[in-house]
Amino acid sequence: MTPRSQTAAAAFWRELAYETRRHAGDERLPLPLRTRLRAITQRALDRSARLTPAPERYPRRRVRQAMAAASGGAGAGAALVVVALRRPLDSFAPALAFLRDAGWHLVEMPEPDAASLAAARFVITDAVEVQQVAAAAGRPSLAVNLDDLFRGYPIHPDGVYVVRHAIDLDTGRPVPVEERLTEGYYRNLRNIGFRHVSAAEILDAAREMHAGVTGVWQERDSQRRFREGAIAAGTVLEARVATVAAWGPDDGFIGDGRLAACQTEAAA
Repeated sequence: MTPRSQTAAAAFWRELAYETRRHAGDERLPLPLRTRLRAITQRALDRSARLTPAPERYPRRRVRQAMAAASGGAGAGAALVVVALRRPLDSFAPALAFLRDAGWHLVEMPEPDAASLAAARFVITDAVEVQQVAAAAGRPSLAVNLDDLFRGYPIHPDGVYVVRHAIDLDTGRPVPVEERLTEGYYRNLRNIGFRHVSAAEILDAAREMHAGVTGVWQERDSQRRFREGAIAAGTVLEARVATVAAWGPDDGFIGDGRLAACQTEAAA
């Protein structure tokens, strides 16, 4: 298998796991079917993991330096927002309407490149890969419906992210944000499902993003505490959890952005 086909196969099994895990959390389905779906999810995740090369640590400090060098240009003063949503949802409509009313010109572009992102003032996306390309282009992003707290932590100081809600499929219990920074959470991922954030949460995060890029935002204590907690937890977990080793703090630096206040305040 060539490296390219191996990467494609890993992506296939990862996407299959995403879909089966989503249905495994649907309590309307019979319990035996949900149990089978969870088993299929785990097998798909295992196959994806075997096909995915072990990633190197995401160089957060180096990206921060490159981002600072790329932060000028036309996009810095433009009223253009790139909307890069791979799974468009009705729940984004109120947030997008708010931004239009605030004077932003929205351009839908599901798969933008670095040049397109550089022309924008900021980006709205549901893909962590787009978030990272935007940071490399010196542009902040509002990243919504991400899954992993470490991987999605924004480097750009105006960056905001909102993670999907984690649900323990054994009990139906919502998993608090702070618990998702523990080793126990990562060890129990096979029993975790995710629920998209609500329209109200996306709207709240869009308001926060607007305030940040227009220069009137101030970090809340709950957001500062979460960042400090993520750094502390990541420093411990990087020796035990491969995901954190790849995406966690880079010599004590996780990012200058923040988890949306709607989630840090709920945790507080």
